[in-house]
Amino acid sequence: MWKKIPLVPEELNISVTLTNGQAFRWVCVDEKEKIYAASLWSCVVLLKQKHETDVVEYCFKYPENEVPNESKSRKLLFRYLNVDVDTRNLFQLWEEKDPTFAQHCKNLYGVRILKQDPWENLISFICSSNNNIPRISQMLQKLCSSYGTWLGYWFGHDFYSFPSLSKLASISELERELRNLGFGYRAKFIHKSVLYLSKNKGFLENLSSLSYEACRDELCLLPGVGPKVADCVCLMSLNKFESIPVDTHVLQLAVRDYKIWPRNAHSVLFTNEIYKRKKSYCLGFQSLHVQGPFTVILAAIGMFLLSFLYEALRSFRLNIEEKPNEKRYRNTYVTLSYALQACLSLYLMLCAMSFNGFVIIPIIFGGVLGYRVFPVSARRPDCACH
Repeated sequence: MWKKIPLVPEELNISVTLTNGQAFRWVCVDEKEKIYAASLWSCVVLLKQKHETDVVEYCFKYPENEVPNESKSRKLLFRYLNVDVDTRNLFQLWEEKDPTFAQHCKNLYGVRILKQDPWENLISFICSSNNNIPRISQMLQKLCSSYGTWLGYWFGHDFYSFPSLSKLASISELERELRNLGFGYRAKFIHKSVLYLSKNKGFLENLSSLSYEACRDELCLLPGVGPKVADCVCLMSLNKFESIPVDTHVLQLAVRDYKIWPRNAHSVLFTNEIYKRKKSYCLGFQSLHVQGPFTVILAAIGMFLLSFLYEALRSFRLNIEEKPNEKRYRNTYVTLSYALQACLSLYLMLCAMSFNGFVIIPIIFGGVLGYRVFPVSARRPDCACH
């Protein structure tokens, strides 16, 4: 029996959410009715949304030998879909903060971040290395049909559970078998990750209690897990929403729409150091609403200090004009000139690092101040005596 998910269509579009590359085992089993199915938590979940304006409906299919527990399955499904997250308010906030997002957001309504099982998510994204979505889905289907438990046959498809860690750890020649299934070099990474997790009981379960940075660093200890795969697991399984997985597609979008990296950025290899640098640029537009107030304060403090130095310099210049033979006035004037130049240079550099439009305030101020003072104080410090 079909039941409705308590989300309006603008908050959940399954044809986009389930096929956009964050989960790889959903299958469209009915093109006309737009029914998608996947095996989750030892049952098969069906989601239906015939039209984009329809509310999503769900139902569960259980193996013949299992007692249905629809209440538990519903809780797991709602958790999987992050039903408690109000994406409409988030979209409204992002539209106000980001004009570029506001231009494209109409095509993004209904997209949600899924909260997946960390174990399945980890193996899935190890398989994603240098791969595409159809092939990743095919590899995971082979993994499930070879080592998972058969759940049943519905809508013309056999459904299998995702194999457990203990099941894969019990296979003596796992790497060789995975290579025979077409996993290629990823077979070695999966095998070694299985061995590591088997020796470190509770490794994945304990990650959610760590900070984002610590969680990502721990995941990178696993064979075949780099910064991007670690970020995917952090974001889609461990509630680390500050995580931004950066691949070539995300980077190209950031370059095209936010101009935060050179145009030839896609040609740079994704070493760990380069990944960190590129991610820091992507984080720049994520935190604009935090940097804005900081830059206003920075500009205010900087203007106060520069104004103070400028007034002191102007006072000494007047004294030099009144007493041109007083050497102490001349030396102090030159010293203050250099101090003003150094402060201005440092100030503009700090402002430029803030990555937002408020930088225009100190630049204009600095330009006017430099035009008024530097031609006299820096290039010709002795002209005030004549």
